[in-house]
Amino acid sequence: MAKVATRRKKEQQAAHHREAGAKRSRQQYSAVADIGELPRVVDPARKKACRLNLLLFLESYFPHSTGLKPFSDDHKRVIARFQNCVLNGGRLVEAVYRGFAKTTIGENGAIWATLYGHAKFAPIFGAGQNEADQIIDSIKLELETNDLLMEDFPEVCHPIRCLEGKPQRAASQTHGGQRTFVEWTAQQIVLPTIKGSIASGAIIRTKGITGAARGMRYKRPDGTVVRPDLIIIDDPQSDESAANPLQVNKRLGTLRKAIAKLGAHLERLAIIVNATVIAKDDMIDQLLTRKENAIWQGERIPMVKAWGPAHETLWRQYADLRTNYDAANPDDQRRAHRDATEFYAAHRAEMNTGCQVSWEYCYTEGLELSAVQHAYNILIDDGEEAFASECQQQPHEPAEHAFGLKAAQVAGKLNGLERRQIPARCEFLAAHIDVHDELLYWTVMSSPAKLAGFIVDYGTFPDQATRHFALRDVRRKLADAVEPGAVTKQAVILAGVAKLMRLLSARTWVREDGASIALGAILVDSGYMPEQVRDAIVSAGLQAVAIPSRGRGITAGKRDLSQWEYKPGDRRGHYWGLFRRKEQRLRTIEIDANYWKSTARDGFLAPLGDPGSISLWGTQAEQHRLIADHCAAEYPQRMKSVDTGREKEEWALKPDQDNHFLDNIVGCLAALSYLGARMPGQDAAKPRRNPMDRPAAGDIAGRRAG
Repeated sequence: MAKVATRRKKEQQAAHHREAGAKRSRQQYSAVADIGELPRVVDPARKKACRLNLLLFLESYFPHSTGLKPFSDDHKRVIARFQNCVLNGGRLVEAVYRGFAKTTIGENGAIWATLYGHAKFAPIFGAGQNEADQIIDSIKLELETNDLLMEDFPEVCHPIRCLEGKPQRAASQTHGGQRTFVEWTAQQIVLPTIKGSIASGAIIRTKGITGAARGMRYKRPDGTVVRPDLIIIDDPQSDESAANPLQVNKRLGTLRKAIAKLGAHLERLAIIVNATVIAKDDMIDQLLTRKENAIWQGERIPMVKAWGPAHETLWRQYADLRTNYDAANPDDQRRAHRDATEFYAAHRAEMNTGCQVSWEYCYTEGLELSAVQHAYNILIDDGEEAFASECQQQPHEPAEHAFGLKAAQVAGKLNGLERRQIPARCEFLAAHIDVHDELLYWTVMSSPAKLAGFIVDYGTFPDQATRHFALRDVRRKLADAVEPGAVTKQAVILAGVAKLMRLLSARTWVREDGASIALGAILVDSGYMPEQVRDAIVSAGLQAVAIPSRGRGITAGKRDLSQWEYKPGDRRGHYWGLFRRKEQRLRTIEIDANYWKSTARDGFLAPLGDPGSISLWGTQAEQHRLIADHCAAEYPQRMKSVDTGREKEEWALKPDQDNHFLDNIVGCLAALSYLGARMPGQDAAKPRRNPMDRPAAGDIAGRRAG
């Protein structure tokens, strides 16, 4: 019995020892996790003065960034609008030049809004996630290391400093025995919950603008669901996206449909966009100019407000000095820059006279003497086009694009008709199909005897169920719309073209007067898969209507189609030719693509109802954004042949853009001409046909319509 009692006593002592050790461990862990007493506020008056004064906050607490140099009047105006938007809600877009410190103002402005409780949840969007990550890293650095913020906002900065840069400590951190619920992750900051702190639980989150943003919210420990009330968008576009209408529209759509809807319905929402206009009609340019975006406030702030009288004299000499060096010798370039600076120093007063810059401190000390010289250095080194966009917020339209179409000109050319409704005076109806591996583009156009194109329908096969997309991003692919037996790419294209032709030819086309009109010609682009296109026409049984076609880039130095060799069975038309080659079962229409693209351009610019005019159905320009962007995707250049002296407009595709509906329109115009429609000024007599020609599909269509 004594042994048993002794053993039990030892076990009880061991258990007591373990419990005491665990208690000491919990106490020690709790002591480490608890941040202790908060330091006292060093300057309560300064803190209070900045609560409703963002400008003073930026100048007082950030001596190495927004407080480094005195702000310009432009800065003060931008900051005042920023503050008003945060406090009262609204939508603000500020287009400012590079070097304006817009990103830093936005970062420090987000800190101000959350520290003072003006914002509970402040997402910040960048052009991409990398840019967004840089923003949150900068904000973290200020909250963690800025001693002035620590002095006056210990309720926020002290708990953050206690993390010692280790996010894993956040989950256990306490104050007075209560968890602070602070978060310190790669893309999100949740400010510590401290009793009496108006900043408790405020959230700053960063994302790329193209990332998923819908449904953004945060659930606090007390069960409260918080939605964004301040959204900052910093430089939301790249050079590539700004030059691509599709990406511009995608970002605008994300802004309008996703980001602008992130707030709670019953609370104010402030959206602030800080950016630089990069290209004509880019995202920021549209926000500042389009009538439908009148709810956005803001302005364009140029670096140079006025040039002085020395712009064409002394500054020309300065430019010559700056650029006169041996490009292979880096030392010689530095010598030229020094010579130019010495010239400026000697004539500074005269060269500065009349020149007004936005911010007198915007220059590189040690290399430049003033903001005026800095502006001229950018202008000289980078050129007028770069200066106009990056510094002046008024980008030039590239000279070569001046004679092309603008998307707004196409989308706005509306005739008020219903979709698929054909004017009563139209005699001809034609379609064109543009062939690609994963998608077919098609357009149907009608015309009276004097060619005037009425686009009555267009689309893709398969339909993408969205108004705007790029060919490279299609989700519903051609292979999904044809019979499962089509395995190879060639088989898929053959089956897809045949199916689409049957759908178009079987559709009932009706004019305004109730008379039906047959589809007289279906041109199918055969430049890519000629054999498959011909096989598709035969398999669909549409040889009487469907014709393979090819667009030819006939330049000033090449022979016109009228100069090509025509054999019996061929047919010469107006900037098109119908040819049969020995190896071909079907004749092919060759089209002068450059001529018909110029015709399409002129047609969209011609007044509605004039001969040669081209128009779209409906009354809403927005529904035609996609085809409009395709039509604006090319630009013409007037070229002259050295050999022949002949001049001609030659069209080229802008980088990274789709032009497939433009190809459709070119094909439709040529098809209408083939059917018998006449261009303004063209001989109205019917074309002479080769006796070996089969009856034109237009004649068949005319008889059916009659």
